[in-house]
This record gives sequence, structure tokens and C-alpha cells, in this order.
Amino acid sequence: MHKGELKLSRSRKSLRQLAFTGLLVCACLSPAAARSLLVDLPQQAPVKSKIELELEKKNNPTPNPPVNKGKSRRSSSSEDRVAVPRDYPVSFTSDVIGADIFLDGTMIGKIGADKKLLTRVKRGQHRVTASSKGYNPTSMTISVVSDRMVYTLDLGNPLPAASAAPSPVAKVDPTPEPSPPAPVVSADDVLGRFIDPRETNTLTTDDWKSLISQTEEGLKLEPSQGKLGARLHVARGQLAFLDHNYAESLTEFNKAIVALPQSGIAFYGLGNVYLATKQPIQAMRTYQQALELTPETNAIALQGIGDALVQLDKPKEAVATYLRARDRGNISLELNKGIALSYIKQKQWQKALAELDPIEAGDSNGDIHLYLGECYENLKRPLSAHRAYLQATKLAPNSPLVFLRLGTLLYEHNEFHEAKEALERALALDTTGDIINRQLTRKMADSAASQLK
Repeated sequence: MHKGELKLSRSRKSLRQLAFTGLLVCACLSPAAARSLLVDLPQQAPVKSKIELELEKKNNPTPNPPVNKGKSRRSSSSEDRVAVPRDYPVSFTSDVIGADIFLDGTMIGKIGADKKLLTRVKRGQHRVTASSKGYNPTSMTISVVSDRMVYTLDLGNPLPAASAAPSPVAKVDPTPEPSPPAPVVSADDVLGRFIDPRETNTLTTDDWKSLISQTEEGLKLEPSQGKLGARLHVARGQLAFLDHNYAESLTEFNKAIVALPQSGIAFYGLGNVYLATKQPIQAMRTYQQALELTPETNAIALQGIGDALVQLDKPKEAVATYLRARDRGNISLELNKGIALSYIKQKQWQKALAELDPIEAGDSNGDIHLYLGECYENLKRPLSAHRAYLQATKLAPNSPLVFLRLGTLLYEHNEFHEAKEALERALALDTTGDIINRQLTRKMADSAASQLK
């Protein structure tokens, strides 16, 4: 007999003996006690030999644990992702050596002897402040989206020394504290407002001059920075545009495109120059490049394309383009004016009024009231047209077209005295006939004068 089988036989024999002994004990007890004893005995599982355990393990192998394929795929996908930098190197410059620089209220360093501080800043928008004893602090909001960005925080002139304490006898008014300097406008703020339809007309020449100054300081540190070079030419181009120096503006915007060919902002500025110089086809092409390169320009570039279509006398296409601009968030007064003018060209007077009524109060140069007067005239509402033209003359006292429209309306309603005055003023304002037809206007003025005799 095998050694293992001998051990199994002995184990079973011991169990039988134990059971027999239990039966004898139960036989000597009363039936109730015997049942209680049998119930309380623990039910032990049969003991398996080593051979039985090995045979059972062989016949029933343990299954392999399932593989979590989903987790593997997720891990793989996460490894394939491109890591986005969490922070970038940024330069801060100031005109005061040793000035403390604070980022979001926490000091990050001091301006060194070279008048700059190089550090790393987390991606996103932050509030940065420069301060030094004896100076008014300067703050600005920055947007960190790429490396090697430069921000200038000049503190200006030091504060005047404190005046001596007044004599206890003489009463001297305290010296008023100097007013804090105007906050420095950052480059991101200016360029962001430039392509915002609601903010673009609020930028002043001082804003663009400040941008030029900041950019020139940055170029001193990094003269080969293409982005800074493009930004400088954009600022110079827009400054020339506001001064109606379109030739210089065209040159500067083209230089900006050469320095940074992917700048949609530079293409948008160039489109404005083409539109102002009556080159609508070139303007449309340039605006299209702007919105393809920089999606943030979509709302305002589409408005420019609509303006170009108006110049090309395509009012239906202009309205469709303007409405696309409105769908992208353009709710500017200029967009309403463009849509209204397109409807006027199509003689859709009521639709034009619907665009003009909400913006009437915002008229600053008389254009809106001039359009309102034309709509009211064609809708046979002469009193409303007269009120609109009168308001236009107050807002645009040097416009020959406004006085011509007013004089014509008064002449047609036999108000010859007022008509003659308005027509004579129109002739005096346009001595070359570039805006009005001087021959027809002269004839109407003479006719009004003859009716007064």
C-alpha cells in the first residue's frame, strides 16, 4: 500500500473510533440529554489528505485574474497626450531698481540692477503690481499664454518729500496728496479691445502710444522677438490710421504681417485701410485672412466684409454677412448702422427703422438721424423726418448733405424761407461739389428765394 493511502486509512479509522465512543456515551444518557449533546457537537468537515488536495488542485485549476483592459487603454491614452506647460518664463521691467514685484498679492522678487526680473509664471490671467518706497505703486492685469513675454511696470517720478509739520500758532491747510498716476494699459488689453466690436472705437491715441512705448522697451531686451516687432508695427499702423495717414498705415500693417505672418490682427488692420481708401475687394480678401488666422476677429472681420459689400453695392449680401457677425456676438452700434444702410439701399424702409430705433440715442455724428430722416420721408411721415434732420444738423453742423436733405424737405412742403437758408448753407459747406450736386442745389435755392417775393 502506498504511504499516502496508509495515512488516509489510519485517519478514517480514528474517526470511526471517535464516532463509536460518542454513541456509547449517548446510550448511557437520557434521550433528551443525548439529543442535546449531539446538537451541540461541532460539525467538522472531513479531513482531506495531501494526495486528495493535490488531485483536486490538478482537476480544478485556479482561473487567472481578469485583465482590466479599460485601465490599460486609459493609461495608454494618457501617455499619448501632449504635455501642456503649466508655467512660462516671463520678464518684468521697471524704471526703479529694487522695486518689489507682486503676483496675485504674493511677492515674487525684486527688479535687479539691469532693471528687470526674470521668473516663471503659471499659465493664465494674473494681477501684477510693482511698488517701492517713495513711489506710487503700479498694477496691471496680464495674460500668460506663451513664453518670453515682457511686461513693463514703470513707477515714474518719486513722491515729493513730506512737508514740515505746521506751526501750532499758524493754521496751514495740509498739502493735498498727489493723485495716483493713471493705470498702465497692458498690450493684451489694447489688442483685445481693438478686435472687440463694442470696444474698438473707445481706444484713443494715448492707448496706442502707450502700447508703442511698452513694446519698444521689450524690444530692447529681446530685439529679435518677432511677436514684439509685429505688435510695434500694428500700433504704429493704427496710430497713423486714426490720423488719416493711410499710406503710412498701410506700410506699417504690411510690416507687421512680414514680422508675424500668422497675425490675424495685422490683417484686420490692413483691411480697415483698404476699406477707408475705397478698395472693397482687397478689403474683403484681407478680412477673410484675418478671421481664418485669428478666430477671435470673426465678429468684427465679418462686419468689415459687410461694409465692403455695401461699397460694392451688394446690399443683400451685406445684410447676410452682417447677420452672421451678429450671430457671433457683434452687437455694436456700427453693425446696426450697416444693416440699416443696406436695407435703405433696397428701399426696405420699415426694416431699416427697426435697426435704427434702438441706437438713436447713441448717435454722435448725425449719421443715424440722417438715415432716420430718409426712412420717415419715404414712409410719408414728414414731421418725423423734419425732427430727425434738425437733430442731424445739431450733431453734424458741418455736413453739407444733412442741410441739403433738410432744405429739400422744407422746399417740398412750401417752407421756402427755411428751405433757402438750409440750401445756402449746404452750398457754403461744399464749395467743390464733392458731396452734393451744386448745380441742382443752386437752382432749388434760387427757386425758394423767388417764392418769397
